[in-house]
Amino acid sequence: MHGHWTIEVREPDGALVRRVEFDNAFVGPATLAKFLGRSHSVGLWRVQFIVAVPNGSNSFYLQEASWTGKCASVSCSKTLTKSVTGSQLVLSGLMPTSVTGNVQAVHTHVLVCPASKSAASPCTDSLEPNADLAAFTQASGLNVAVSAGQSVQVTVALTVS
Repeated sequence: MHGHWTIEVREPDGALVRRVEFDNAFVGPATLAKFLGRSHSVGLWRVQFIVAVPNGSNSFYLQEASWTGKCASVSCSKTLTKSVTGSQLVLSGLMPTSVTGNVQAVHTHVLVCPASKSAASPCTDSLEPNADLAAFTQASGLNVAVSAGQSVQVTVALTVS
């Protein structure tokens, strides 16, 4: 399992500032085993950006629209969409930035739901009984500059290889 990421930083008028592509590490083998073994079901997806700023770091989240949980950070956008194209799961969304800094790491997370939840009606918050939020993929060592007022368009293509 690996993910191929495309991050585009855009000005408010839509002009492209920079485009960065990279691959990530798969960190969710136990989660995948739960899904394949049907002991748990797949919930909603979330993408996290960790942005280094002068006084530390901020986390920004892209979540699917039906996510009911409270955003736990300065910035959260419920614009994350998912689609299946061939053998790829594609996550995509747009995140406005409110700080100036550098994206240093990214993660995908998935809600791990009780087996009683169906794909048509997944759990929508990690606070639901027997639900959990699990890291699935991650990449670090990035240095993608962003400025307050810009937006970050992300596409992650997850492929079993």
